[in-house]
Amino acid sequence: AIQLFWEASESFAQLAQVPILVFDSREDFKWSDANVENASYIFPDLYVKVVKEIIGTGGVLATIPLSEVNKGYLTPEEFHQEVFLLNNKNSSDTILIDCRNHNEYQIGNFDGALDPNTKTFA
Repeated sequence: AIQLFWEASESFAQLAQVPILVFDSREDFKWSDANVENASYIFPDLYVKVVKEIIGTGGVLATIPLSEVNKGYLTPEEFHQEVFLLNNKNSSDTILIDCRNHNEYQIGNFDGALDPNTKTFA
């Protein structure tokens, strides 16, 4: 099972054009020494459901090919630079909208982000 996981992770990373998942040490991954043949008692109520989307959008986002999902996005470094420019008024043309719902926005948000006052994602 672990070999299948690594193969699937590597295939996904190549398709998504993102770095391949790498763990520097054994502590980077949560391992289990459970006996697979007798493991059904460990999570007796576990139910795994395969869905097309984690967040229901009516299939709108499901039609985007995996090869296209990384286009037009900022790297983490570029994102932090844009937030810095936005908050320091250094002629940034950035508008930052925190798309979490209103309650989540109230708990915590990005500096300078606008709250669209949404109740749900959809």
